[in-house]
Amino acid sequence: MRALPRDHFIEMSNPSLVLGRSIPPTNAVSEILNHANIQPDHKMSLVGTGAGYVAALASKLAAKVVALEISDAMA
Repeated sequence: MRALPRDHFIEMSNPSLVLGRSIPPTNAVSEILNHANIQPDHKMSLVGTGAGYVAALASKLAAKVVALEISDAMA
């Protein structure tokens, strides 16, 4: 998580696009990824990736991550 600071994803996000959405706090993402027990040979699908913070972190843990976002502007 140190290699991909959450702040960078917030800074890169267009505030008008993330209105009504959130980038999860670091401790919440840590818990989610810990409980997911992602292994290096896993393939993952993330739906509703928003700014991509969780997808970016998951990509460091899994063999492959496919991220889907409904908003063309966010994607």
